[in-house]
Amino acid sequence: MSVQPLPMSQPVDFGRWPRRLVLSIAFFLGACLVWLPYSLHALVDKGARPFLWGGIALGLLAGALLARRSPRLQAYWLVLYALFAASAAAFADWFLSDWLTGLLHVPVHSAAGYGLAKFESMLVLSLCLILLIKLGGDDLGSLYLKRGKVRWWLPIGLATFAFFAITVIPAALGLFQGRDLSWARILPWTPWILLFVLSNGFVEELQFRGLLLPRFRQHIGAVPAILVTSAVFSLAHIGVNYTPAILPFLGITFVLGLSFATLIHKTDSLWGAVLFHAGADIPVVVGIMSVL
Repeated sequence: MSVQPLPMSQPVDFGRWPRRLVLSIAFFLGACLVWLPYSLHALVDKGARPFLWGGIALGLLAGALLARRSPRLQAYWLVLYALFAASAAAFADWFLSDWLTGLLHVPVHSAAGYGLAKFESMLVLSLCLILLIKLGGDDLGSLYLKRGKVRWWLPIGLATFAFFAITVIPAALGLFQGRDLSWARILPWTPWILLFVLSNGFVEELQFRGLLLPRFRQHIGAVPAILVTSAVFSLAHIGVNYTPAILPFLGITFVLGLSFATLIHKTDSLWGAVLFHAGADIPVVVGIMSVL
């Protein structure tokens, strides 16, 4: 498949605001089509899930290929293709769920099993996304997998990671139903906490920011792209069961999404947001591990 690389720095004539608004809504709905069926999987019959999820991926691929052949829609084919890549990767992750913990005979409901399951998910999702994006004609730089402005993203990433690590106990107790938490109890979980949060921070930033942000930005501009991807990122967490305060949690997730996306946009790299995101996940994981 021979296509031109994604023009990352070429100025784009966005046209009038109504057009950008319509495109923003369309991109938002397209991304929701990818992630909401997984977030709300409990509402979908188990037997119907592979047909629903596989059908969405195939539909998005068909739409991307048709758009690529259409003079009127060709400019948007890479957006549809990116959504297909996200959907196909999520489907592959669901199909291969927990293979690593099963291979190593590690109980899923344990600190080690929790960390290994997320590491397995990260491998499947990230490898699928990278392979499909390269097949579509783009390089790793189009996913923000590059050095960028290290002198900005590195201190910000490390500082935010450290903040969440230091405040983990009150945050886990207050927001994520943590029980009987103390540093003596948490320290033995440290390798599995780090494995989980770094894996999750990387793959979610790759999915929601590395994949979507530059492709949306090309058509609707930086600020709308940041808002749309942050809204999708927040709604993708609507089905979580590790906090009773779901609405405040979704609000916090939206604000964090704005922060992650802005950091990536300003530093031209994924890595600062990966560290920031990994730190924000620490109280979540500690709360979950405390009740395993």
